[in-house]
Amino acid sequence: MMNALIELLRKYFCDFKEEELERHFVGTHQEILRAVKDKDPERARDLMASDILEIKRHVEKEG
Repeated sequence: MMNALIELLRKYFCDFKEEELERHFVGTHQEILRAVKDKDPERARDLMASDILEIKRHVEKEG
């Protein structure tokens, strides 16, 4: 399952044409990193789960 997700991410993230969306995802990943650095596993987990769902919705929408 993880390999399939990685392939989807490669396909769509290597082709980002929406600068605002790219900034959004970079910001989200910075928040995840901050939660990890702050040793807040619950927040990191919640942010990661939210990020994955958001990416999934974006990928499905873009087809």
